[in-house]
Amino acid sequence: HGNTPAILRKLLQQANKFLEPQSSYDRKLQKIWENFVSFCQIHRIGYLPATKNAILAYLVWVVEAQEGPKPSLILLSVAWAHVRCGFEDPTKQYD
Repeated sequence: HGNTPAILRKLLQQANKFLEPQSSYDRKLQKIWENFVSFCQIHRIGYLPATKNAILAYLVWVVEAQEGPKPSLILLSVAWAHVRCGFEDPTKQYD
């Protein structure tokens, strides 16, 4: 544990704090975010911070599967997760 870089420790602390959803709405966004992360891990795509292509790939995948949350909710979830982890909101590029 002692040799973990400080920046990584800070990120992990933020991530752990982030993993404590407050409201049922937070929990809903958290679940969508976890699904996005799983998708990215399976396809070996970076997710924090998420690239425009990663988000787009996930949106296409969800739409093609014809199940899952609405794209607007996915974007909201990704934005929410990034802000809570201290990152810039990558969904601003979709305006």
